[in-house]
Amino acid sequence: MYCVPCAAALLGDDGSFDASVEQWRGLVSKHAGDLPVDFLLAWLQRESGGNVCSYTKLRESGIFQLMPPDNTNTAGTTEAALRPACSGQTRTRQFTPAELELQVTSGIRYVNAMRAAAKKKLAAAGVTWDERNPDFWRVVKLQHAYPGPTAGWLGAARMMLGRPVRSWAELRSTISGYSSVLDNAEWVGGFGAGGGSGASSTAKLVLLLGGLGLIAAMASRYARH
Repeated sequence: MYCVPCAAALLGDDGSFDASVEQWRGLVSKHAGDLPVDFLLAWLQRESGGNVCSYTKLRESGIFQLMPPDNTNTAGTTEAALRPACSGQTRTRQFTPAELELQVTSGIRYVNAMRAAAKKKLAAAGVTWDERNPDFWRVVKLQHAYPGPTAGWLGAARMMLGRPVRSWAELRSTISGYSSVLDNAEWVGGFGAGGGSGASSTAKLVLLLGGLGLIAAMASRYARH
């Protein structure tokens, strides 16, 4: 049995992420599809803190911190499109509603690609975790944090154990070093417990209306800063 409430223990005392991340919940919920919303928000919390102009020396851009050319190509966007109103980490003008939507839709397109990559690598190593299992989402996040060694790590663990790994903890016990990368994937993936949201049609309509309201509110907010 998967521990669906376990990820909730990682949240703040009030059961939410930082306000700068929670402001994206409406838009993320609108576009998440069957991706776990809190997993996506945890991604934002760890990568950008919800700062639309977050930028690193590796040229990681936007709220999902996509790096050109591979990440942005996979997401169907560009560094310029993610930073049209940014200079460094400073906003220079108001973000339009379409620009705010792009932050979310491109990020979710990228996360779905990482999910497909994780499925392929897990299957090749004989691992059958399904999407109710937060360990699956830890491997999804690992595809962003440090994708290169994943298949090798899974294969090496299988050789060492004489069988496929049974948990993220077991996989991690076979890896030496890489603590910051693995901590990143472990924390964010922990919010994937229970799999996707499975929202009803009524709930999706509510989320859509909430998302549209959030676009207007956020555009107004960015205009004041």
